[in-house]
Amino acid sequence: MLTNPNYAGGAVGLRWIDCSAAAHRHMLTCALPVQVESYFFDIRRQLFEYDQVMNTQRDKVYGERRRALLSADLSGQMVEYAEKTVDDILEVCLS
Repeated sequence: MLTNPNYAGGAVGLRWIDCSAAAHRHMLTCALPVQVESYFFDIRRQLFEYDQVMNTQRDKVYGERRRALLSADLSGQMVEYAEKTVDDILEVCLS
């Protein structure tokens, strides 16, 4: 842990500031909140994008689940999954 009183680090990155000058104190009090807000805004944006991907995947999984539960015969779905798997493997191997 750094114990330098002029260190302002953490989520906003490493910044060495001479806090003895009034201009630098003003910069510190004005710039850091903006940088922190920007940092947390980016985190919220990435979390929202991740949540959208998870919702899409969840919808697909529950859709397939519902289709399997409502189906009387699952052999058609199993053949479809096997064909998709073989196609995916061949695509990777032949690329």
